[in-house]
Amino acid sequence: LHEYEKECRKIKANIKEQRERDELLHSVRKDIGEFKSASASRTDSLVRERGSATNSLRTTDQILQGAAATYESLKGQRQIYSTI
Repeated sequence: LHEYEKECRKIKANIKEQRERDELLHSVRKDIGEFKSASASRTDSLVRERGSATNSLRTTDQILQGAAATYESLKGQRQIYSTI
């Protein structure tokens, strides 16, 4: 009977140890999943931010081109009016 009790305690300890291992593994997998999700979210944010910066640069280039064209036009008008 003593040997059965000893074996029973050993089995219970093994079961408890396996449950703890399973819980730890589940926790680690959950943490990894959350990290990947957060990482993907950060990457998406950076991609959106880069797109916004590119659009802003494109708009700025268009404005500068318009300003340069206006400057050239005014310069041409000055030359015309200076000969009058």
